[in-house]
This record gives sequence, C-alpha cells and structure tokens, in this order.
Amino acid sequence: MPVSIDFDVKRAVAISAGGEHTCALLNDARAHCWGWNDRGQLGDGTLLSQSTPTEITTDSNVTAIATGERHTCGLLDNSSIMCWGNNADGQLGDNSTSNSSIPQYVHTNTSFDAVSLTAGISHSCAVSSSGDVQCWGDNYYDQLGDGTGNNSLVPIASPLSESIVLSERDRDGDGVLNVYDTNMPGDEDGDGIATPEDEFPDNPVRTTACDEGYFGRYSCEEAPIGHYANGSGNLVAIECSVGTYQPNTTQANCVDASLGHYVNTIGAISEVPCANGTYQSLRGQTSCLDADPGHYVDTPGQENQTACLIGTYQPGTGQTDCLDATPGHYVDVNGSATQTQCLPGSYNPDAASDNASACMLADLGHYVPNPASTTQIEAVAGYYVDTLGASQPTPCQAGSYNPNSGSTNASACILADLGHYVPQQALTTQTAADRGYYVDTVGSDRQIPCQAGTYNPNNASGNASACIPASLGHYVTNPASFEQTTSRPGYYVDQIGATTETPCLPGSYNPDSGATDSSACMLADLGYYVPGGASAAQIPAPPGHYVDEVGAVAPKICVVGTYNSANASSSSAACLSAEPGYYVSQPGSASQTPASPGHYVAEYGATSEQACLAGTYNPNTASQSATACQQAQPGFYVPTTGQAQPTQAARGHYVDVYGALDDTPCLAGTYNPNYGSVTSDDCVDASPGHYTSNDGSIWEQDCAPGTYQPNYRRTTCLSADPGNFVAQSEAVSQTLCPEGTWQDWVGSTGCTDAPIGTYAAGLGNTAPTPCPTGASTLGPASTSAADCLMDTDSDGEPDNTDTDDDGDGVPDIWDALPLDPTEYEDTDGDGIGNVADVDDDGDGVLDVNDPFPLDENETVDSDGDGIGDNLDEDDDQDTWSDTEESLCGSNPLDNSDTPVDFDGDKICDVMDEDRDGDQVPNAADDCEGHDDRLDADGDGIPDGCDSDMDLDGDGLNNVDDQCDSTPSHLLNQIDENGCAPSEYADSDFDGIHDGLDICPDTPLDESPNQSGCGASQRDTDGDGCRDKDEQIAGTDWTDATDVEDSCIQSDSGTKGDDSMSLSTWAIIIGILIAVIIAALVIAVRWKLNEDDEARPSKKKVDSKKKVEKKELTADDIFAELDDDDIAEASDDDVDDWDDDSSTLDDDDSWLDDDVGDVAADLDEGESLPDLFDDDDDDFEIDPEDALPDMNDLLDDDDDLFD
Repeated sequence: MPVSIDFDVKRAVAISAGGEHTCALLNDARAHCWGWNDRGQLGDGTLLSQSTPTEITTDSNVTAIATGERHTCGLLDNSSIMCWGNNADGQLGDNSTSNSSIPQYVHTNTSFDAVSLTAGISHSCAVSSSGDVQCWGDNYYDQLGDGTGNNSLVPIASPLSESIVLSERDRDGDGVLNVYDTNMPGDEDGDGIATPEDEFPDNPVRTTACDEGYFGRYSCEEAPIGHYANGSGNLVAIECSVGTYQPNTTQANCVDASLGHYVNTIGAISEVPCANGTYQSLRGQTSCLDADPGHYVDTPGQENQTACLIGTYQPGTGQTDCLDATPGHYVDVNGSATQTQCLPGSYNPDAASDNASACMLADLGHYVPNPASTTQIEAVAGYYVDTLGASQPTPCQAGSYNPNSGSTNASACILADLGHYVPQQALTTQTAADRGYYVDTVGSDRQIPCQAGTYNPNNASGNASACIPASLGHYVTNPASFEQTTSRPGYYVDQIGATTETPCLPGSYNPDSGATDSSACMLADLGYYVPGGASAAQIPAPPGHYVDEVGAVAPKICVVGTYNSANASSSSAACLSAEPGYYVSQPGSASQTPASPGHYVAEYGATSEQACLAGTYNPNTASQSATACQQAQPGFYVPTTGQAQPTQAARGHYVDVYGALDDTPCLAGTYNPNYGSVTSDDCVDASPGHYTSNDGSIWEQDCAPGTYQPNYRRTTCLSADPGNFVAQSEAVSQTLCPEGTWQDWVGSTGCTDAPIGTYAAGLGNTAPTPCPTGASTLGPASTSAADCLMDTDSDGEPDNTDTDDDGDGVPDIWDALPLDPTEYEDTDGDGIGNVADVDDDGDGVLDVNDPFPLDENETVDSDGDGIGDNLDEDDDQDTWSDTEESLCGSNPLDNSDTPVDFDGDKICDVMDEDRDGDQVPNAADDCEGHDDRLDADGDGIPDGCDSDMDLDGDGLNNVDDQCDSTPSHLLNQIDENGCAPSEYADSDFDGIHDGLDICPDTPLDESPNQSGCGASQRDTDGDGCRDKDEQIAGTDWTDATDVEDSCIQSDSGTKGDDSMSLSTWAIIIGILIAVIIAALVIAVRWKLNEDDEARPSKKKVDSKKKVEKKELTADDIFAELDDDDIAEASDDDVDDWDDDSSTLDDDDSWLDDDVGDVAADLDEGESLPDLFDDDDDDFEIDPEDALPDMNDLLDDDDDLFD
C-alpha cells in the first residue's frame, strides 16, 4: 500500500526510483534521497541506508533528478550535471571507476549546456539546449549509441541524425508532434514552431514570453491560486511564501497576511485567523503570538491582546481569559501577571479584591501568622494577643500559666503557687513539686531538690523543712531522693544525715544490715580469713592451705612436695609429704600425684617423676623404682624416654634385637605387607611383571601397559621397543606388532593400522609402506603391495569402489565420461563431452547459434519465450496461436502482424460471423462496426449510424450538444450549446462543467480526463471497481472480467463519457420526485378551479353544505389522484408550481419556495414520509391558507376525494 513521505511544508515536484532507492526534487530546488545506500547512491557522504529522505548537498540548485540501479544524477540550474553512487562502469562520468557517496561533476565540455537527463541501470544520458545527446557509463548492450560496445568514463556524443527537442506539442497542427517536427520552414531551433510565432527562435525549449500573471514555455497558463507570476516572461508560477497567500488566479503578487492573521504554509490560498489566546499586530506573519502574562485574547483574529483588569490576573501565556484574585490576595493594577498576598497580621476572605484595603487587621486575642491568609486565628490557651494586626501570639512566661483561649492581655497569665512551678513558656497549667523536691516561692519556673543526706517522701512541698536527714544505720547518696537507704551487711553508718555507708576493714566482717557503729565488724577466726573490706562473712582456708592467726586477710600455702586435703586448717602440720611412687609438683596442692606409665618415683617428698630410658617402657602407674622399666622385645621398639608401651615394627620394616630404639626398612626390590616382623627374612622379593622402587615398601607395584619386567627383585619396569607393544599391566614380556600394523614409539600399548593407501608386511613394523602413485587400498591395515589398487582421481578410494572415479563431482552412473574430470555430459553421445563439443545436441547447428543447444528437436525460438518454435503454439507471442494466424492470414512469426478482431472476441474478422459483436450477423447488420441494439433517441436508427442522435431530447443532436444529458425540467432553459445555466457550474474546479463532468468531486491535486475524472476515480475496464482499488486488490484494472468480491466498489469512478456519477443521478432523481409532488398538488388545485380562473387568495366555505372539516394529508392526495391527473400536471411548466406567472427563481410564494426546499432535501437523501411529517417545516399544507377549497374536496359529489 502506498505510504506518504513527509517533506514538512515543502512539496515534491519530481521523483525518480532506482533499483532499491528513491530520490525526489522539492519545490525549493533541493534533492532528497532515501533507501539502500551500499554504493553511496543516496549522496549523503555515508554508506548507511536511510528510511527517511536525506537532503543532498550540491553546488547549485537542482532542476531535474534521475536514478539508475545504484547511482543517481542531478541537473543543476547552471546546466552542469553531478552524479554519485556506483561507478563500476563509469556511470558517474567523472573519468574514473571509483564509487562516490557525495556528488561529483560529470566531465561534459564547456559548450554542452544540459537541459534534460536520464539514467539507465548503469549508464546515464543528457540532452543539451541545442538538442545534442551525450551518454556515459556501461555500453555492453550498445546503450551509449556510439556503435563500439565499449564503456565510457566521460560523456560521448551519440550520433543522432536529427536534433531532439523537449516539447510534445503540435503547435502547427500538422499531425506531427513538435518533438519530431524538425524540418518545418522557418523553424531555426527545431522546436516545431516557426518564426515569427516562436518568440525565441534560437531556443528549442521555449517559444513564448507570457504576460504578468501567466507562465509557460510553449503556451501561457494562468498563475493558479496560491501562486503568482511577477513581470512578464515567467516560465513557472511561484508559490506564495509563508506569511502570504493568494485566493485568485493570474496574480502578479501574493497578499500579506493581515493583522490578526497568519499563513504558515507555502502556496496558501487563504489566511488563517489567530486562535483564541493569540494575536498578531504585524502583517505578513507566519504565526501568531501568545498572549503575554497579565493579558488575554478571547476572540479569534485579534491584532492586539487585552490587559487583565484590577481584581484579576493571568500568570500564563496564550490565555483566553483572566483569573479572579483568590481570597487572601488582591490585584490593584491592570495587566497583572500575579496577585499580591495580604501581609502577615492581615487576612482577606473575599475573591477579586482590587486594593490592599481588602486585607483586614487581626483583632485583639487573634493573629494571622502567614501571608495570603483568608481567616484570623484565635490565641490558644497559654498565649495572649494584646495588639491589633498581630502576626504571632505572645506566650505566658515560665512561672506563669493561662488556661483560657482568646486572651487579650498579659494579666491572663497566672503565677504558680507555693509547692508548684511552671517550667516553660505557653503552658496552660502549673505542676506540683515532685517527691524529693520542694518549691518555696510564688511564680517559680523550677522545683528545688533535697540535698544528699536528706529525703522527702511527699509531693507539693512548700519549704526546705520537708527534706528529712537520714537516720543512724541509713544514708542518702543522691540529691532529690524521696527515701533513705539501709546500710548493707559488711557496712555500718554511725552518724545522722550520712550520704554514704562505711565498710568493715579487711580481716573483719559484719553479717547484719543497718549497723550503727564499727563494733559490728568482727575479726576472722583461726583457719579463716577475710581478704577485703565490706565483707559480710569470713572464708575457711581451702585444701593445700592453712591460717594460724586471728584476723587474717589471706591463707598460707603448703610448699611443693607436700599436700593438704582438709578445709579450715589452722597450722602448717596439716601439710603432708608425698610418698614413694607419688609426687607434688605445685604449691598449695590438695593431693599427691601418682607416677604415670613410663615413669617412677623412688623417695618421699618428691616434687617430680623420673622417665624410663629409650628402649624401655613401663605400663604401670605409681611405680616406686627403675626396675619397673621393661626392655623392648624383637618386633618392637621404643624410640623415646617415658613410654608406657613399645611400638610394633611397621609394614615394610622389621626389628630383630631387644631394646631397639627404631625399626629397619626392607630394601628396594622387596616388600613386607605385615606388622611386627622380627627378621629380614620377612622382606619378600618383587615378582616378574612387578617392581618396588623405594626402601620400606609394603607391596609390589604392577608394570603399567606399555612396560614389562621378566625378573625378580627389580626396582623398575622396561618400556616396549618400537615395533612392539604391551597391552596389559603386570606384563613379563613385549609383543611384536602384527601384519598390517606398525609402531614407531617407545612404550606403546598398541599398534596402528596401516592407513588407506599404505600397507605393513610381516611382524614388528616401525612404519607403513605407501602404495605407488595413482593407487590406493580398499581400507586400512593392508598387509602387502598386492592390496594397492588403481585410483584415478587419487582421492584415496580405488576406482572399483569409487562412485566418482574422475572426481569431477558427478557420480559415474551419470557421468558420460567418468575418467575425464573436465567432462561429464555428452548430449549427442558422440564421445565428445559437451565442454569440448561445438554442437552438443548434434542437430547440425553450432551451440553459439542454437537457442536450444541441448535439444536436437529445436533450433529456433522466434518470440524468445524459452519454448522452441516446434513446440510453441504461439511463436511470436501475440496471444494468437500459429494455427489461428495461418487461418486468419497474419504472420505467425511477427508479433506486430496480428489478425483483425474488431469486437475483441478472439475470433478474427475473417472467421467471425458477427464482426462487431452486437449479436447481429454480418449479413443482417445495418450498422456494422456499432451495436445495432443501441438506439438512445428511439428513432429506429442505431446510435452508431445515427447522425442526428439526441439523447436528452433538447432538439440538438449529440454532436453539437455540449450537454447531451440535460434533465427534462431544465430543457426550457438551454442555450445554443444545449446547456442550461446550472450545467456550467464546475463544483470541483477541474475545468469541466458539471453538465459534462461525470466526476464532479475530483480532488484538486488530480488532473481530470475528458470525462472529468481524476486518477483515483477512474474505472478503465468498466467493471464497477475503481482502478486504484483494483491495483490494491491485485486485479487487472484493464480487464473487466478480472474483479474480486473484495474489490472496493467506487461510488464516483467512471469508465466512459456516457456514464453518470451516483451523485449526479441522485440530484436528477431528487428533482424529478419534487416535480411529481408539486404536480400532484397542482392537479388537486386544478380540480378545484375547472374554469381556469386565476387562483384567489382566499375562498370561503359554502355554509349551505354540511361537510365535516378534515385535515388533508399526503396519503389523501396520493390516494385520490388518478393517472390522468398526474399526466396532465406533469406536462405543465415545472418552473411555476403555483401557476402565478412567477418562475421558481423569482417567486417567493409558499409553494415555489417550499418546492425548492423539497428538491434540495430530496437531493440530500431525505425520504418523502419525512417531508410530509407534521414536525417538518420544509413542506406544510395549510387547509386554511394553501388550499382554501379543502372542504369542497371532501364533498360527496366531488370525484377527486371520496
């Protein structure tokens, strides 16, 4: 589906599409490109592809653009040419083959002033003002026209016999277009227009100088709306620039946008009023100004802004009104962008205030703390306000309080009573003194603590006497205490008002609390001690200690070599000496320690034990002599002193003596898996296939694969030699490589198969033997030279198994020459491959001349469709079979020579019994070449042969009738051209009046055809679907039979000049219906006035007739009219519905006026029932006004209504 390209306010005037990129020329003479950019074809200095247009920088304005497959060229207004992009074939014309991502000048000579250019796939051409043609670039297909076929890196002249000009007009009317009319007498510049008509006889691209307001090269056209042509000789009309517009044609200048208006697009046909909130005080502007802060604009099209009045303001821009000053504010100047806040201490409850006096001072007992306040605040309890306009309340001072709100002076603050205080400002109550405190003055802001040594258990005390001194046996450490503390055990207090208690001295203790003097502290007894002061009890001497004096502060210690197991011992005699077999190594011991295993003690009072010597051990405790130490047995050893047990000889070792200090390791090559061996004979020799590399081994190690050992008692294994291998561990020998294998390594675990193309004969091979050149083996592990077989392509696979012996990629079963790598096909089977064969199919026609070199039955393809003439049923591809052309007399090998088929039914006229397709046989056809069935005017002569056919019956035949479909109600208004005035209207401004315009709503940006239809409205094949809709649906817009249900039905598109748009028919049908309705009404009235007298204005009802009055409805009228009434009414002059001699255009009576309204409403789609609805004001029938004889109509004697 097409997409729109955005160029902002600019418009494209030319476009060109390349292989995968597109370029457009805009109305500012600048080129823009987008799409693929792999060769720099976008000209933006990069190789990056672009999805949106990018502007190309050139040295001058661009007047034309052309795109090749991957290159682009532009014609500049100085007649030079610049190209960019791919240059592989010299298509840039800059005398190189280097690609360029920026524009490069084409090397034209100085006399070549280019006026037009074009681009092919890989070449470019230009035309000069003198009609010369120059081309450059790719010439493989002789596209440069010089007959050489050689590429050219610079422009070369094309040898044309005549000059080429640009116009396609036929000014001299000789039937030869100007572009070909180059031999006209007096036409010096060859543009097809002779002097003196040619005002520029030396310029082939211009013939006339247009007057001001007109433009053109060969003929003058009106400067359209939105454009101007200033002065004479304009080639183009110039679009109005932004800020200007032009609503008329043929103008020399554009009109500046007026005050309060703007124009922001080029080519504008009208100005735009400034929107609300904006204004413009200058002419010729492209935009409007937003209203400033403090101002507004409330109507469109204003040239000035309006200042906000006092009491209002506007902080924003572009506003349509002002804001009232909010409560707490005022605005006292016009044009204000802000409002002014009321100051602290004042307030304003009203909106839209316009002066400072609106801000009221706060009352006594009230305050306003913030600016812009809308109310005042009452002073809360603890505060007072004693001035007008206060911004803050005054707090009552510390020592006073105020329980009331709204206070207006300082007397509202009450002083604190005795025994009470107020610690800070702004409090609403006083506070009673706490326990441990008192307050002895009025208006105090603090309470006084009782001193240390005193206490007060009561609240609200009013003097210092409330503080009580501590009694004997008690104390008060901290001030502000509300109770005294009893002295603890180990302490006493022997004075009144004490702040601390006194501890008993070390060596004494006191078990009781509340002691009142030092006599309560008692000295420690014998066997006891008191180490520190303030003790409540004495401590017994612990085991290993004793106390032999009164009032001791510490016990005495038993010395080393002695011990004491009792508590509270009172003399040194309690410390006992250690016995033999025991020792005491620490002073103050409570017990003696037995000698540990591996040791002994031989005397009393020992302080340590003695260790058994190395080589001996003692498993017992409390041993009393060295005889308890035993000598180690064989198989065991004792390496250090003081051992309780001997150590068993480790595995891999042995001990063969008594009292040994260490075990002995077995030698390398042997091993011992057992503990406690008593002789070296327990060391076992390593067996064949094994070894031990170190002394003291506990087992033998296996020889690894690749190694072996045939002997006993060895410390290493032997590696397998080249040509041998050892596959398993614990091997006692190596093995020779078998036939077909080899091995050149030491210590190998296996042998390698001889690879394909080699063999290994015999045992123990250290290398394979290669096959001779051109031979190979069927597989690996070959054992002799006899296994080497022929291999033509040396790919390692012998020919007898190779599916492609010559290695050319074609399997032998499909290869006509399987041993020749350069050939695989032999179409004619002559033993010569197609590569070398000059006639592959053997049909006698060399391949270079044979379009079917591999088909012996075909040598010619006349139409180049890939099907040979022998098989092709249509050799020249003209859609007529060769058989049909033979019967019809045309050349089956010439697609320009096709059978004559007038009616297009695919039966040539020679064979067609109805040549014009009108279903009338040729023999009986009165008007051959036309449809005999069509007779629009009913005169018995088919339309095709009717020289005086008159479709609309206006007396003018269609040849002379410019409006051959004039509606019947307009026939009395036609002029000499057969057109009524309304048919000259041109609703869509396309130059074709509505009477002839099949598409009266053609868009302004589309050019109409002769029927008045634009490109988007046409239906070329007449299948009911517009061309553009068929293109979207993918159907053929030139084939009436190719249409899908999904095709969007056009409501305005047309095919031929004899069809009419839906809107045109709607207008005609609507008018006809209105005519019939009016005729019915007139017929009724004629029945009432049979004497043909003029209609009276009023007619009284005969009082003698007893007729019931009844409202006349549309249904009544239609029910009572007969065919004759309708026919008679329809023959009357339809321009004067009420028969008052005033035509519809001049009559403002109710009937003519309402009938006009009815016609308009019907044209707009309103139904008849709606028109006659009682609520509808378009068409109302008043029995008392419009039809005064209504009662007569209802009379039984009247034959109109029963």
